[in-house]
This record gives sequence, C-alpha cells and structure tokens, in this order.
Amino acid sequence: MRRAAAVLLLLAAGCEASVPACPGSAQGTYELGGVAREAGTTCPFSLAAIAAAQAEGTVPTIDVPVIVSWLDAGTAALCVQKPMAAPLTGPRTGDAFAVSVTLASLAIGSCPCPVDLLETITGTLQRSAGNPSGVTGTLVDHFTRSAGADACYAGADPATVAAGCPGAPAPSATPPSDGGCDAAWDVASHSAP
Repeated sequence: MRRAAAVLLLLAAGCEASVPACPGSAQGTYELGGVAREAGTTCPFSLAAIAAAQAEGTVPTIDVPVIVSWLDAGTAALCVQKPMAAPLTGPRTGDAFAVSVTLASLAIGSCPCPVDLLETITGTLQRSAGNPSGVTGTLVDHFTRSAGADACYAGADPATVAAGCPGAPAPSATPPSDGGCDAAWDVASHSAP
C-alpha cells in the first residue's frame, strides 16, 4: 500500500547517483516512518488506499532515511537521503520545526494530469539525556492542479479525474480553500543503523 504515498518518495525520484549534502548543522540521521491517517486526509486516492489497506488489516506506511539539521537559530532543514531530493526547510523554535518543499508538475497515481505538491512536516526533535534521539510529528502532502494544466483536466475522463486527482475530494471531506486535497501522516523516527 505504499502506492498511497506520493509522499516523501516523490522527493526521492530521480536517477542521479549521489545524495545532495544537507545544509547546516546535522542534529541526527534517522529512519523516518509514517502511518497514513484518515483525520486530515481529503484526497480521494489517499482515502481509497487507506480503506483498501484497512480491509486487508493493514495501513499505508512510508519509511525513508532523513537528516534533521539546524541552519541557524531560527531555521531547520529535513533532508531526505535519496538522489535528487530537495531539502524541506522552514522555521524552528528550539527543537520544534515546520519544514516544507514545493514540487511542481508531478505525475501521481491514476491522475492523468500534472499536479503540484506542497509537502510539510511539523515536528519536534526528540532528545534523550540532552542528545538528539529522534523526530515525531505530522506530514501533510497538499496536492493542487498544476498551473497551466486546465486543458489536460478539461480533456480527461471526469471519473478518472474525480477518483485520482486533486480538486475532487471525497464527499465526506471538506476540501481546502484552493481546491486541492491533503494526505496526512503521523511520523516518527528511530536512529538509522
């Protein structure tokens, strides 16, 4: 059910062999694991993946290596350790941070048209005896239609668009004001081996 996660794995797409360096002062390298959650999820394709996994007695999950880094006294970075991955950056206060990255014109699942992704992790660096020991928080993938993709959406099969594209949230969900949809995850990490 990892297909449900356009999630961090989109950041890992690419064919370059080297992993970009993570800027700033590294606070730790962790294996970031996530579990999809219905609360906060409005994308029909994510809700369908959650329902299918639950029918099998599981839940969609993600697992990816990351480095958490402090860029300065008020800025954090989270770097996915995969080729061509862009760092998520944003403000921090102490060990609490909210980092994000925007990726444009992506292909996801069954959506025949390009989408943009704003990926945000709101989390806290955990400490044990004063030393960084892990990360906990929430990951939200916010999908919207890519700018200039109106012709694609207009020409696509409406049922396919409704089932697999942002802008057509599930009937029980309240869509974000920009017409997009969200996929939400609870994330936690452990030290990488």
